[in-house]
Amino acid sequence: MKKKNIIRTAFIAIALLTTACSQEHELVESNAIAFDVSTSWHNTRALSYADVTDLQASTIFVTAKFTSDNTHVHFQDEPLSYVSSAWSINKYYWAPETPMDFFARAPHDDANFIEDIVNTNTFRYQVPAGLTNQTDLLCAVSTNKYKEVVPLAFNHTLSQICFTATVEENWVITINSITINNIYDTGIYNYNTNTWTVPSATSDKQDKDYLFTLASPVSITGPEATTTALTAADSHVLILLPQTLVPWTLDGKTITQANTEDNYKCYLDIECRIWDNSIGNYLVGANDFGHIYVPFSGTWLVGKKYTYNLAFGDGYKPNGDPTTQLVIIKSTITDWAENAQKSGWAVFD
Repeated sequence: MKKKNIIRTAFIAIALLTTACSQEHELVESNAIAFDVSTSWHNTRALSYADVTDLQASTIFVTAKFTSDNTHVHFQDEPLSYVSSAWSINKYYWAPETPMDFFARAPHDDANFIEDIVNTNTFRYQVPAGLTNQTDLLCAVSTNKYKEVVPLAFNHTLSQICFTATVEENWVITINSITINNIYDTGIYNYNTNTWTVPSATSDKQDKDYLFTLASPVSITGPEATTTALTAADSHVLILLPQTLVPWTLDGKTITQANTEDNYKCYLDIECRIWDNSIGNYLVGANDFGHIYVPFSGTWLVGKKYTYNLAFGDGYKPNGDPTTQLVIIKSTITDWAENAQKSGWAVFD
């Protein structure tokens, strides 16, 4: 009888220990940091994240800092990936009584990230020169969180640039490419303000040119007030750094001066041919595509889509003299996309 009591006591002790371990495991798991990933938009454009499904195919970088002291990094650039229908990250736990701020971006492996400036919640980024290399860039911030599923709502951080054209004269316009000349390609993004900073000094400015080549030359016969979309191969669009464009001035300044001594002023180089039906001759590009130049200005904001219509009628020669072909640029600004989508929260193996 005594032996049975000893065995029974041993079983009870083991059961209590197992229960205690289970409760402790649940307590530990409840302290693990988990994430809920969502987007605030849905669209179908090339080279960008159309919705949260595209985000799931990528990998996100997440950094966590103490809210009370953002110089104290709990973890940095930790990959958050969508695996087996759930978001998964290395297991990290909440520090006792310590709310945290979380900063995330995608894609995490983009070669154009120059550096993370951790102490200021910023990073430096360079937009690729080639159209097919320009990809969407998403960021999310979630502040002052403690022992809860951390929401990461991603938004676009760059600007999308598109072109259309109309012909109001009795001309046939054939467009092969458009180049935006003399804009910034590198800037510093601030998570907290969702804004970009570009170099302020002229000597620091990157006078980059971005070529937009159409999938095939587009011909428009005027007079035609209906806009014609100008589309690159695979519907690619320019995805560029938000900034203010300072236009090429026409007070006797040449293209050479716009590119150098005129502080890198912005203009469009339109590669085209213009046939004048009224005289039966070419105004531009008699033997091959020619070029006309148009001052280009504006301010690009984060997450906005800018559609510029080129209304053909006049332009400028490389020396700044006007031509008989006028190009009036009118812009339309819209949000990049809308309709929120959510993909669920992180689980751990």
